Amino acid sequence: MAECIDSILAQRTSFRILVTVVNDGSTDQTFSVLQRYADCPEICIIQQENKGFSGARNAALKHIRASYIMFVDADDKLPEDAVESLMCSALRTDADIVEGGYSRFVGERTTFTFRHSESFTRDWSILYGFPVGKVYKSWLFEDVVFPLGYWFEDTICIYLLYPRCKAVATIKDVVYLYRQNEQGITFTSRGNIKTLDALWVTRRLLADSKRMGIPATQALYDMLLLDLSVNLTRFVTLDDMVHQDAFMVSAALLQEYFPRYRTENIRLRPLEQAFLHYDYGAYRLYGKCYLGV
Repeated sequence: MAECIDSILAQRTSFRILVTVVNDGSTDQTFSVLQRYADCPEICIIQQENKGFSGARNAALKHIRASYIMFVDADDKLPEDAVESLMCSALRTDADIVEGGYSRFVGERTTFTFRHSESFTRDWSILYGFPVGKVYKSWLFEDVVFPLGYWFEDTICIYLLYPRCKAVATIKDVVYLYRQNEQGITFTSRGNIKTLDALWVTRRLLADSKRMGIPATQALYDMLLLDLSVNLTRFVTLDDMVHQDAFMVSAALLQEYFPRYRTENIRLRPLEQAFLHYDYGAYRLYGKCYLGV
């Protein structure tokens, strides 16, 4: 955690940074580490019982004191010019979200780097799905709560945040350094029944989207199809009867929230047809042919 906080405090930027750190019921040395920063005027430390990623983010969102916010997970770091690059673009374009590239690393070795091209657009589908690596106008989080107790809560971005944007921007700079963790959910969830959280989160967020008055659009429909294709790769190692049940719930969600929409994305059409006809065999064939699972 100290490496993460230090990378934020070391930002080379003309913008003022306020850091809200949530100690989410840690049982290691986190509390002792945070005491080093107790007298730092730029840092607000919140202590709470363990509530997971969602609970930590929700706690921090109650203490918003700025026009723009960003998320940084405790294992990760920011390059020294991340805030300056993101905020200069945000003020220049007035975009609701500005997103940059990211790198994954293990120790001192970079294992992968993704870079955007420079863009300013209404097409929010160009943004990647997780909450880090970007700045948001803080108003986007009014009435937004991360779902508690679920894996894959990051899906909140594509259902509740991105569709409310009038415009988004991307920059070519790498603005986030993601520590590759082979003990994380991505690597350890295979075959775990809790991967079904991905579906329950989607269902919850679609209901929240409707409650908040976010309109059904073609972009949101296509994103739901893409989200359900990712879920296929997560569920494929579960018991086949469980996977079939998840497929039926997914098909019902499409019919309930987007009954009149059809995709123009050729790659997603076979998946769409499988859902429309409740054809589990075609759905599994799509997984083999298009997703390799």
